Amino acid sequence: MQSQKTKTPRKRFANFTAFEKGLLTQLIKRRPIVESKKTDGKTVTAKQVAWSLITKEFNCNANVQKRETMTLKKAWDYMKTVTRTYSVIRKPHTVGEKHNIKSESDGAISLELIGNKEKSNICASTSHDNLDAAVIKTTEEHLENKTNMEMQILKTQLEVEQIKKRAVLLEEERNKYLLEKAKIELEKIKKNKY
Repeated sequence: MQSQKTKTPRKRFANFTAFEKGLLTQLIKRRPIVESKKTDGKTVTAKQVAWSLITKEFNCNANVQKRETMTLKKAWDYMKTVTRTYSVIRKPHTVGEKHNIKSESDGAISLELIGNKEKSNICASTSHDNLDAAVIKTTEEHLENKTNMEMQILKTQLEVEQIKKRAVLLEEERNKYLLEKAKIELEKIKKNKY
């Protein structure tokens, strides 16, 4: 007989509000150890303590729903994923600018470094429509940048061809000069022989 495993349904929590996301970001900013990549026993213990303190501070606020540590961790991971996705989508547009996410020496990611407008967009852009609109806008900007780059490449190629043409003309002139010089020397040699 087959043993049937019964799965307990996952408990559904209310979505995080923009205020809750901002509060979580602030709390994690104060305790960067939670983003450390180290996995030794001391660091793991420090991370657990930090997360429990973050949870307590988060739940002490009257404007938030009470959350468990695991829920806050998952929300933070999701916020980082959305931020990375947004950063990748925006990358063609931000070529030459500083990155929106800064990875600190201990591995902490600071969402505070993102501009206020972009930060509010990230917090609010959990719906697919906003993300699709951002993708479309970024794609249009990317195509415009691509067209501009192609024009630059064509201009540069034209300049290179013009330089090559001038080099060929100079080489022809040099060869004519050398030919004239050789003719004159040949004439001198002929005169000296006779």
